[in-house]
Amino acid sequence: MKIIFGILLIANIIFAQGNAFFDSLLFGTKPYQLTEAVKSEYINQSWQPYSRYVYSFYPDGNLESAVDYFYESSTWVKSDKETRFYNTNGNRHKTLYYFANGEEWLESRKDSIIFNEENKPLLNLHFQNSEAGWILAYRDTFIYDLSNNLTEEILQFPIDTTWFDNVITHHYYDSLGNPSERLTERWDGEQWSNYYKMSFQFNEGKLTDYYSFSFDGPEPQWLNEYWNTLFYDENGNPDYLESKRWNETSWDMESRTAYNYDLISTIEENSFYPETLALKAFPNPFNPSFTLQFTNSNVGYFDINIFNTSGQIVKNIYSGNLPSGDHSFKLNGQNWSSGIYFIKVRGATIDKTLKVTLLK
Repeated sequence: MKIIFGILLIANIIFAQGNAFFDSLLFGTKPYQLTEAVKSEYINQSWQPYSRYVYSFYPDGNLESAVDYFYESSTWVKSDKETRFYNTNGNRHKTLYYFANGEEWLESRKDSIIFNEENKPLLNLHFQNSEAGWILAYRDTFIYDLSNNLTEEILQFPIDTTWFDNVITHHYYDSLGNPSERLTERWDGEQWSNYYKMSFQFNEGKLTDYYSFSFDGPEPQWLNEYWNTLFYDENGNPDYLESKRWNETSWDMESRTAYNYDLISTIEENSFYPETLALKAFPNPFNPSFTLQFTNSNVGYFDINIFNTSGQIVKNIYSGNLPSGDHSFKLNGQNWSSGIYFIKVRGATIDKTLKVTLLK
């Protein structure tokens, strides 16, 4: 086992549900796979163990479970667990959550994700376990733009038979399609008001820093909360996260999280990690439509986007898991301007670009 430093499982707390891109960022790249994340807090000028996640994966590379421990009396004590389930497209459609009762795991809540025709999460239904059985407690509704980028995430609570919006998170992106900001508003009974904000910085496609802000104070304004900096090892895996908290005048070190990765010596034929990809488009040049075809050797997660020459995303073709084999997408550029476009296919170990030309 290779032990390196890393970051918390942030996919579920700072990004939208089911965002496999950030899962793949955290869970390691071939031939490494995440096994453990250990968080320490900086107390009295020394690092003290605080919490720990232990991960297990399905054979195809999708996360199966994450077990949370807390540190007490020099011992790691089980606290919570989540187990994920996936549909035939490889997308997570259900998650079960448990809490520890001694050596026994008891179900506490579950999520059920409904996807739209383009394989994007449409609804995430959150259920709470009770003496009367599973009760639908709240839901998330996801809204996308014409390029299939997530733009709004709405948390809604049921009252009688009606769903009421309670919290709305707006998602913003940079010219390369990376998340740049998340702005959260909440309903105070009369109007929407600012509540929470996060901003993200990327360098050469890698997340390096993210900041959190709260909207508070006698005269409400955006106040610093946390500054988190990610570092990467020589293999491109997250190396460690330094988390600092604002103390009204400066940033104080608060926590660091360490990752453990297993070195996977053998990759099976139907591995999660793609190794080869054949990419072509025809006709090229085109007017106004063309077909994109590619063949990938192994199952994996793919982001497929079309960019213009300014680096802006014109259309998100597909984001999600794909089985190995041949794939085909039909595109129509009737509303695009004449010129050169770039199709970018990005996977766990694949990053290919194809130039196409629209001639009107």
